[in-house]
Amino acid sequence: MRYVLLSAALVLSACQNTPVLAPQGANQPLFNPAVNAQSLQSRGVVKSDFSYNSDQTELTVTIEQDNGETTDYQLIRRPVGGSAVTVQTVVKQNGQVTSRHRTTASEAELVIKVAANNGWQNVYRDLKTRYQLAGLS
Repeated sequence: MRYVLLSAALVLSACQNTPVLAPQGANQPLFNPAVNAQSLQSRGVVKSDFSYNSDQTELTVTIEQDNGETTDYQLIRRPVGGSAVTVQTVVKQNGQVTSRHRTTASEAELVIKVAANNGWQNVYRDLKTRYQLAGLS
């Protein structure tokens, strides 16, 4: 009986909340209101598609996100089997172009993952080759 009471006392003392002491100078808030709230929101892909022009030199992957933003990732390879590749990202909001810039490595990675997840095997291989020639993968 004495062991049961001792065990119960140990369990109860172990379950008590003990305050955690913050290190000195740690009076900083956990949430920084200066952080842009939009950067904290995650965006999801709603729709994605790809298209080639008639001679297969231009490949465009279009990704629509749940915030209404549409992004076109354009990869132009001239000539078809050549090593010169131009990559560009065009961001649109409500049909209006809001920005246009050279595709970054993280954007290239996203486009490749979208192609893989959609089962676009030939597009996936072509994207990897074109982005590699452009120095992005």
